[in-house]
Amino acid sequence: MKTFDIKISVINPDYNAKYEKEYGFLERQYENPKFESEISWTVEDLTEYRYRVDIALELEYSNNDERKICSLNNVCVLEILKDKETINKFIVSKSLVSSTRKINREKYDKGYFYFYLKSNIEYARLTDFIYIKADEIPEELKQTEQ
Repeated sequence: MKTFDIKISVINPDYNAKYEKEYGFLERQYENPKFESEISWTVEDLTEYRYRVDIALELEYSNNDERKICSLNNVCVLEILKDKETINKFIVSKSLVSSTRKINREKYDKGYFYFYLKSNIEYARLTDFIYIKADEIPEELKQTEQ
């Protein structure tokens, strides 16, 4: 069983790699951040993870104590499993993802998975674990927000 860190970072469009190389370890590093925002989670005792790209997923939600289902299309899903049972899912619109990075070596007790999101794209954080591009939010979910 492993500890796994998951991070979602929004890329800073003004980041300057040359500046980073020249001044990156000096006091002014804060002037050139790589990311506009970052949020991370640590999952304990996972046994495996699955990452699927560009899939359709049915999302269950409740509205006024009524259970409903809507479809999320073109999403990337990171499933966290413990003993073959899914304990969490991280869902991100494929069109938001610039890249991902995974580090998971068998001999180490810690793994990492990073989502790097494109900048200047409007998105909604539907829950702590669901990030959907604004124009891809299903109509039925938009209606529940009103």
